[in-house]
Amino acid sequence: MKTKIMTILLAAMLTMTGCELRNTVTDDPAETANTQETEAAAEQTGNTENTENTEETEESSVDYTAYYLPVIDQLFSVVSGNYDENNIPAGGIALLEGGDMLWNAGYSVSDVSGDGIPELLVGDRNSGMIYALYTVKDGQVHLTLEGAYRNAYYLMDDGALFNRGSAGAAYSIFGLYDLSADGTVLNCRDCWFTYEKDGNFEDVRGWHNTTGEMDTAVSEELAMTLDELWAKEAELFDRIIVPELTAFGVYGGLEE
Repeated sequence: MKTKIMTILLAAMLTMTGCELRNTVTDDPAETANTQETEAAAEQTGNTENTENTEETEESSVDYTAYYLPVIDQLFSVVSGNYDENNIPAGGIALLEGGDMLWNAGYSVSDVSGDGIPELLVGDRNSGMIYALYTVKDGQVHLTLEGAYRNAYYLMDDGALFNRGSAGAAYSIFGLYDLSADGTVLNCRDCWFTYEKDGNFEDVRGWHNTTGEMDTAVSEELAMTLDELWAKEAELFDRIIVPELTAFGVYGGLEE
């Protein structure tokens, strides 16, 4: 009887020992490695997401309007007549071209390029003509473009910039430009212009390129009449938009 009881106890101990071994030892070393890799990858993904979220939070918390306030102040001085003729701020030339710029001209701080950093757009509140466009790069305000009545820029309905200018009766140009992701460069999409053929001023024709140059040497001659070319310009111009701008008079706390 005693021998039988000892045999049962010994069997039970061996069974318990086997269970403990199975709980502490993995039968498949490859499964262990895969588990470790999965855990490491999850940890790395979590770290990456945390870093990206931190960067996005830091970027969204930047008050870019504060970068532009000195520029807005300088431009307000121009439109209000309190400026030094020998020290006109960059982007302020078009504001001197006429009209009641305190109320006709305005500005907005919004992301035009789509990179998450707002640009400062200065323009005509009625026509939508852009007088100047600024962005912030490396902590500094950068003037991207400066428009004028003979070299005017407008926002298009697809996010592009429409430009048209003239250097005389026979020399007109218009085109579409895309703003670079960082908002610092205009990249030409299409450019059309008029120019004489082989130096014959009585034979003005239409030309096209993607460089933005008024240069027949780098352009193709168009198989269309000048009337057809102007119709194309009018078609593109119909697609411009007039952004909502804050009048400089409002910025200065004035009453219209």
